[in-house]
Order: sequence, then C-alpha cells, then structure tokens
Amino acid sequence: MASENWKEFFPFKCDEKFDMDSSDSAFNGEGKVLKLNANVLELSVDVSALLIPGFEGKILIEYRQEGSGNRVLIKERGEQPIENEDAEIASDLSNKTRKISAGQYSLELTKVGAKEAKLVVRKNSRSMRLKLSKR
Repeated sequence: MASENWKEFFPFKCDEKFDMDSSDSAFNGEGKVLKLNANVLELSVDVSALLIPGFEGKILIEYRQEGSGNRVLIKERGEQPIENEDAEIASDLSNKTRKISAGQYSLELTKVGAKEAKLVVRKNSRSMRLKLSKR
C-alpha cells in the first residue's frame, strides 16, 4: 500500500526555496513550497529555458488515493488554469517516486535524498527534466 504522505516523495519543507536545473543547462530556475501536508503539495515554480518556452506558475497536487480521483491544479503564466479532479497518481514508495497524470500534463517526482529531488514535467510534446536542490 502506498503512503499518502508527500514527505516520502518530496524532501523540502513548507516555505522552503529550492533551485531547479537540468543536466544539459537547457533549463534553470527556482521554486518555493507554498503548501505541504500529508495530502497536498503546492509549488511556485519559475523555470527559464534557452531555446524553448520555460514554465512559470503554480502546481497544486492533492493526493486522495492511488489511481484516479485526485486533484491537480496547474496555473501557468499566460495560460488558462488547468484543473483536473480525476487525475491519476501512482506511487512507488520503494523508489520514492510519484507519477501524476492530469490531462495534457504529466509529472514524475522522485525524492533523491534529504536535499534533492528529480522532477520531470511533460506537457503535450514539451518535456523538462529537472534536478531540485535545497538552497
């Protein structure tokens, strides 16, 4: 049975800031944890990119259960907010990974250690692979 606690999958605390970058330096930016409790993870994210659009906005994920029936709200600057009340979440506690699928967005979050996580964000054909590091 998967844990509903976000702390198993995300190493930062509420109000904590973190750096974001990709191994190929195509993306870099920063984020902040706006809300974190057992069920809810909300992030403010500002990622710039060299040759393709980056991402600036907020991501809220409310874990309710494994599978469908979860809530995801993505507010990307300059775009209409996307809210999905039936998002799918698959948690793998042994690998500290949580996969979230919400319409045109898919996210994969992996806790690497006490000060680092990996985040993969896909929107349609656009993809960002980021390392999140504690400041």
